[in-house]
Amino acid sequence: MFRYVVIRLWLADRPGSLGQIATRIGELGGDLLGIDILERDGARAVDELTVEVPDGYEPEDLARALTQLPGVEVEDLRHRVSQAPFAGRDPLDTAVLLIESIDLTELSNVLAEGVCTAFACDWCAVLDMGGAEVVAVAKVGNTPSPAWLGAFVAGARAGLSLAVGEGAGLVGPRDVAWAPLASSGLVVVAGRDGPPFRSRERSQLQQLCRVADAKWSEISRSSIQSTQPSVSNQWLSWGFAVS
Repeated sequence: MFRYVVIRLWLADRPGSLGQIATRIGELGGDLLGIDILERDGARAVDELTVEVPDGYEPEDLARALTQLPGVEVEDLRHRVSQAPFAGRDPLDTAVLLIESIDLTELSNVLAEGVCTAFACDWCAVLDMGGAEVVAVAKVGNTPSPAWLGAFVAGARAGLSLAVGEGAGLVGPRDVAWAPLASSGLVVVAGRDGPPFRSRERSQLQQLCRVADAKWSEISRSSIQSTQPSVSNQWLSWGFAVS
C-alpha cells in the first residue's frame, strides 16, 4: 500500500537541482508524482512536491533525507492518504464550481470554501466593503472579525497605493492572502498557520477571484433582467449593458 505526501522545500535555482531531488526520492523507494514551482528569485526556488511513498515509510524520514542534499531545506510537510494525489487541491476544481453556481449566495460560499480547500487555508472570508460597515457575506473557519479584516484590506491597499487592478493582493504578510473582485466590490481574505503564501498561490487566488467576479456580474445581470424585463430590454436596446 502507498500513500501520498506533499513536501514544500527550498532549493538552489540551477539546472540539475530537481533531478538530484528526484533521484534521492527514487533511492528511498518513493515516486515523484507532481511538482509545483511556487516562487523563484534567480538564486533559490520554493517547490511543492507530491510524493508517493511505500506504506510503513515515515514521511519525516524522507524530509530528513532531502535536507541532506546541498542547498535543500524543507519548509513544510503534509501527509495525504487520498488515492487521488491532487483531489480537492487544484484551484481549477474551485473555478468549475464557481462557474456552476446559480445564485450569489452559493457563489460566495463556494468561493470561501474553495479558497480554503485549494490553498490549505485555516479560514477564509468574502467581504462586502461597500457600506458603512464591513460585512462577511461568506466565511469558513475561525475568521477574524469583519472590522479587523476590513482594516487589513484598507491598510494593504494604502500600502500598495492600489485599490484594484492586477497588482492588488500580490504582496502581503506571510500568513494572510487577499484579492479583490473589481466588478462586485467584494474582497476575499484568507489565512493559514502553515507555510507562507507564495507568489504562485497569490496569483492563483487572483485568478479565482476574477472568475468569481465575472460570474457575479452574470448572475446580477440575469437577476435584473428577470425582475425588470422592460427596463433591462430598454437599456439593451440603447446599447447599454445592465450591471
